[in-house]
Amino acid sequence: MDVDIEDFSSAAVRPDLYTFQEDTAEYHRWYEIGGRPRPEPLTREALSALLETIPHAGGPNAAIPAVEWERFKDRKLGALRAPIETLQELVQANGHEGPWWEPARQAADWCGAVEPPSLAAVNAALEGLLLRVEHFAQDGSSRPSWHEKAAAALDVTAALARKAGMAPGWLNLYEAYYRLQEKHDQYCLSLANGDSESARLWRYEVAQIERLFPVLKELVDFDNEERPMAAFADTCPAL
Repeated sequence: MDVDIEDFSSAAVRPDLYTFQEDTAEYHRWYEIGGRPRPEPLTREALSALLETIPHAGGPNAAIPAVEWERFKDRKLGALRAPIETLQELVQANGHEGPWWEPARQAADWCGAVEPPSLAAVNAALEGLLLRVEHFAQDGSSRPSWHEKAAAALDVTAALARKAGMAPGWLNLYEAYYRLQEKHDQYCLSLANGDSESARLWRYEVAQIERLFPVLKELVDFDNEERPMAAFADTCPAL
């Protein structure tokens, strides 16, 4: 029997943590003890097993049987299911390392809204993680154990993006990275030459790329440089 996406959509959107006033079954369906959100809600079977260990957590819940949940995921996520599950696994295991995991967390959180997940966001999150890996590998750091798993997921999303006719200009994180490096070098050269107007212009252009690709902000570091123009990073210079 086919699963009706509309029937399950509301039951598959995570409520805000602060909507729960009591320790209820529905809370445990969506959140771990302590308030950490689950990547996906517990199925009816998993929730029933958990509630045996938390007898005081009662009340109604909207848990979906495991078989139907699997069908629902197939229809909701389609070809993105495997890459999203990979992102979920990586975020759960490594997301505590730092803020550079946030784009991956958001892209993998398909239960955060009724709308289908974004191919562009999933693809960009995987590109960002792998770009970071390669950036530090150039400095002699070893690649993490999850590198191959993420690369395989990116192969899938990149193929889907090509099939969908998505323009590589805004999907290609690597191109943006090299543009950012070039502009950063021009910024530093302007500072060294005492040309504050040019430095202000280059810093503004760097900020625009960082807005589009947040993961790049940590890879080109201004912290150890003189930053007299930093206050103007978000303000277009007068031309």
